[in-house]
Amino acid sequence: MEFLQSFKDVAPFLQHPLVLIGFVVLLFFGILTALLKTGILPQISKKAAAELAKRVINFGFIIALLIIALGFWQYYREPDSPTAKNGKSATEEPKKADSTVNIPPRPEVYFTNPKRFHRITLEIPSDLHNADITVDGKFADVIEEGLSFVVLRMEERETGQKVVLKNQFRTCTTNVLVDSDKSIRPCLQ
Repeated sequence: MEFLQSFKDVAPFLQHPLVLIGFVVLLFFGILTALLKTGILPQISKKAAAELAKRVINFGFIIALLIIALGFWQYYREPDSPTAKNGKSATEEPKKADSTVNIPPRPEVYFTNPKRFHRITLEIPSDLHNADITVDGKFADVIEEGLSFVVLRMEERETGQKVVLKNQFRTCTTNVLVDSDKSIRPCLQ
């Protein structure tokens, strides 16, 4: 049961593709190591072992290149990134078309207002200490945690956000309008 609790703490990080790939590679090599230690796989000659080692090294190299390529892809695909998809700064002027070649100018890149975040302090009731906290169905971004409070980093929005505190005995739901740093007392009855 303790394993499931620790996996529950790690599971939100598996949403990032590079972390997920690393986890799969870790599982693969972990299972391979376990198989070798148990003796299920038969002993092989030195020549076959050298060939197998060479293949494993080549496989690991290809996986590393793939992860690096995915990292660059993720960086340039990220909408919050200060660089455009072509790798140039969003504030850079578009190049003028050459008069001898009929190339249309690039359209200008417009970005929406950057996201603004605020510190929301939740005064937690004693029966909800160590409760799971979600904001609009996703795990909350906890900045600081004390015995009777939790400080969350929440994105500013024009509408209220649903904050849920849940443990095995009780669930508490409250709506928060995030327009500034504030302290709230959810779940008081």
